[in-house]
Amino acid sequence: MPHQIPDDARLEIKFVTYETEIPELVRWLRVHAAGFEVSYSPRRVNNIYFDSHEYFAYIENLYGSSNRTKVRYRWYGEHDYPVDGKLEIKCKRNYFSWKQYFPINLSSSTEGAPWQSLRRTMLDQLPSHCTLWMDTHPIPVIINRYYRHYYVTGDGRVRVTIDSQQTLYDQRYK
Repeated sequence: MPHQIPDDARLEIKFVTYETEIPELVRWLRVHAAGFEVSYSPRRVNNIYFDSHEYFAYIENLYGSSNRTKVRYRWYGEHDYPVDGKLEIKCKRNYFSWKQYFPINLSSSTEGAPWQSLRRTMLDQLPSHCTLWMDTHPIPVIINRYYRHYYVTGDGRVRVTIDSQQTLYDQRYK
């Protein structure tokens, strides 16, 4: 894992609001002087987060560590079970973050296949230098899902995503 922040890292600031405030936030974006526009159609985002047996990534998150990494598998759409998507290694240093992406084809997997089978399919498709991430984060801990709306300024320099209807499914004992 690189210790330096790459040039293409993005400054990421998150905040939480009540879901009832989202329409007001969208109105604010639409009249903002920066000229925010919809950049993608809204879609459902699905993630499986992987962690160590000691829940190291979770602990780093709880303590607000400014130097952390998380491993997740992400796919889009209404599918309840993982479909073709990408393994993402997300690195964070202070407010800056960047990702490494690895496309994964799960079309040969059976819906509802056990995690061990899906993990094996993922490992078979990763470059050898990337399997270390799955070896150090072998446990599927949670699935989270939400709907995401995308906005970008006219000059493309600022992006805003608004997530709503979030759900979380504990995977540790399943």
